[in-house]
Amino acid sequence: MQEYEKYQELLNQKHKMEELFLRKESETHQKHETVLQDLEDDYEQRLADKERQLEEKGDESRRAQKEHQEERRQIEEDVDREVLAIKDKYERKLKQEFDTNLRLKGKLKDKNSNSW
Repeated sequence: MQEYEKYQELLNQKHKMEELFLRKESETHQKHETVLQDLEDDYEQRLADKERQLEEKGDESRRAQKEHQEERRQIEEDVDREVLAIKDKYERKLKQEFDTNLRLKGKLKDKNSNSW
């Protein structure tokens, strides 16, 4: 009987060890799943943050490009106005010189025709 009891005790220990092993295996599997899910969540969050940052940088770049284009357009308009103003100024000056030359030629003609 003693051997039978020993056998039963060993059998009970074996069942307890199997239960313990299965419980620990299940806990380890659960921990593994939890850690894996946490890693995936963290990665997804980082990826979303990077995508958001990229989108913000893209928006900022497009905004800067629009500002640059507007500034360039305004500068070109200002330059065009200045060129036209300078052109008008010198055309008026040229016309004045031309008128002055015509008047002087007319006076010279009158003077020459009176002296004959």
